[in-house]
Amino acid sequence: FYSKTELRSGRPGALIDPGAWTSAAGEDNIRALAEKAKASGYSATSSLMETPLKICGVGDGVQTCNFQSRIAVAIPTEEGQASIFELETPIIGGSGKHLPIILGLKSLSSRNGVLEMTQGKEFLSFPGPGGYQVSWSPGSVRIPLVRAMSGHLMAPLGHYDTVSNTGVASERSSVLHAVAPSPKPSEQSNEPSSSSSGR
Repeated sequence: FYSKTELRSGRPGALIDPGAWTSAAGEDNIRALAEKAKASGYSATSSLMETPLKICGVGDGVQTCNFQSRIAVAIPTEEGQASIFELETPIIGGSGKHLPIILGLKSLSSRNGVLEMTQGKEFLSFPGPGGYQVSWSPGSVRIPLVRAMSGHLMAPLGHYDTVSNTGVASERSSVLHAVAPSPKPSEQSNEPSSSSSGR
């Protein structure tokens, strides 16, 4: 399974999985992505999580993530050039270290992501400030998805060689959050806590 959830091109990619409530990544794959980012002149850091994240359904039993990574990833868009996003994700070690990089519900919903599922033309799109109705508003980002050998939809991450001159992301909106920003006090939430959630 792990060997098939990769792109035929050999570039790193993220499996799109809105059924997983948070993003996650196996230690081996996140290390390889970090090395590719650094070799291309982009940032890749890891840090101790304030609250360890427990994930079940990957590897053997319950996996505890003590560290998280933040890596600049180069994602090709509909225009043909890649843009830089910052990928935040907990790191899974132990028996889950071979797990693919997964973009889960938190990362997708933190930017109001939309999956377009027209056969043969699948996209992950992030609406611009004006949202979308019949057409996408200026500033929207549409990411063509690629099918892995397993058939899973994946977003390519390592297209550093095609980044446009304006592709460096510095705004908060360009982060693919591991955990969505906290809701305002007036907003109600029934989301699970990070310390006890799984897939």
